[in-house]
Amino acid sequence: MLTGLLVLGAIVHAGATGTAPATWDAAMICPRQQLRPMRLTGGGTYMEAADPAVYGKVEPEAMAAIAKAKLAPTRRLFEFADADHDAVLGVNEVESAAKVLQQLRDEQTSQQLVPTKLVYRPRVPGEASAWNVSVVGDWSDWLEMHDTRWNAAECVFECQIELPAGLHEFKFIVNNAWDTSSDYGLVDDHCRTSGNNCLHVYAADAQGKEAARKTAAEAKKAKEELYREIAAEAAAAKKAQEELRAARETLARRRAAEEAAAKKAQEEQDRKVAAEAARAKRAQDLQASVKLMSVFVAQASKLSGFCRSRCMTR
Repeated sequence: MLTGLLVLGAIVHAGATGTAPATWDAAMICPRQQLRPMRLTGGGTYMEAADPAVYGKVEPEAMAAIAKAKLAPTRRLFEFADADHDAVLGVNEVESAAKVLQQLRDEQTSQQLVPTKLVYRPRVPGEASAWNVSVVGDWSDWLEMHDTRWNAAECVFECQIELPAGLHEFKFIVNNAWDTSSDYGLVDDHCRTSGNNCLHVYAADAQGKEAARKTAAEAKKAKEELYREIAAEAAAAKKAQEELRAARETLARRRAAEEAAAKKAQEEQDRKVAAEAARAKRAQDLQASVKLMSVFVAQASKLSGFCRSRCMTR
C-alpha cells in the first residue's frame, strides 16, 4: 500500500508519466514542492479554488481527521489520498494517508536525525504575532504540517524539527497562503511561483548539537547547583541573622529584667533608708520631748519649793 501510494504521488507530481484524472487540470501537473494549501469554504465542505472540481469534495469527518493527524491540507494530500479518483476525500482515505505518514516517521527514526530550527520572518511584523504560520517540507513527502510559535524577542515564527541529513526543500503556510522566508535560500519549483526555501542539514550538526546540548545541560546543572549553593548560603545567613537577632532580643530582655530588678531593689533600699530615717527622727523627737519634759518637771519642782518656802516665812 505504501509503495503504491508513493509511486502514485511521484507520477502525479513529477509530471513525467501517468494519466491524471479528468478533474485535474494542467496546472496540477507540476512538482509536488509547489502545491497550494487547501482553503475551505462553504462550512468546511469544499476546498476553495477557481474550479472546485479541481480538488473535489472533502467530507467533514475527513477534515477532522486531517486536523487530528496534523496532515498538511494541501493539494498534495488530496492527490495522494484520493486513491480511487472519485474527487471525494473520505475519512478512510485520510486515515490511510496518516498511516503512510506514520510509516515515513518510523523509517526516519532509524536514521541520524538532526534537531533543526526553522524560522519564518514576517516582512512587516506589525500584528504578525496573531498570524497562523505552519511549515511543510519534503522530509515528510509534503504530507505533515508543523505548527510554529511566535518568538517575540526575535520577531519570528519558529519550530524545532528533527530532520535527516541532506538537502531539504520546504515552504511556509501563512494564513492559508504559501510563502517563503528570507532567512533561507530559494530554489525554483518549476511552477512559476516564488519557489521553495532550501536548507542543507549536515549530519555533523547532530554531533555538534548533541555536544552543545550536553554542554548546555552541564552548564545548566552547574548553574542550578550554584543557585542551590547560593540559596543554601543565603538560608544559612538568614538563619544566622535570625539567631543573632533572637540572641540580641534575649539579651535586651535580660538586661531590661536586670535593670528592672535593680531599680526595684534600689527603690526597696530607698524605702528602708527612708523608714529608718523616719524612725530615727521620731526617736530623736521623743528624746527631745522627754528632755524638755524633764526640764519642765525640774523647773516646776523648783518653783513649787520656792512657793512653799515663802509661805512658811510668812
